[in-house]
Amino acid sequence: MIKTLDQRPVELDEAEIPNEAAHVWAWFCDLHSARSSNGYGWNPLSYSEITAWGKLMGEKICKHEARLLRQLDLLFLAEAADAKR
Repeated sequence: MIKTLDQRPVELDEAEIPNEAAHVWAWFCDLHSARSSNGYGWNPLSYSEITAWGKLMGEKICKHEARLLRQLDLLFLAEAADAKR
């Protein structure tokens, strides 16, 4: 179960995404919305899922963008795990 908050964390208001990476953040949000879980938590996004999503959406994902998506995913998963504790 994911912990919910009554108020929006201040850290979210302070976070800014550089214009050069805004499209990757949008991709991550879309990929996350289709993420599966295993009953204990979220499953990580795999390179094959990222590739399939890119083909389906007509997006050409460069190596560095795929790596950035995975890094965002690892950060998300770490935060989700911390929220469970």
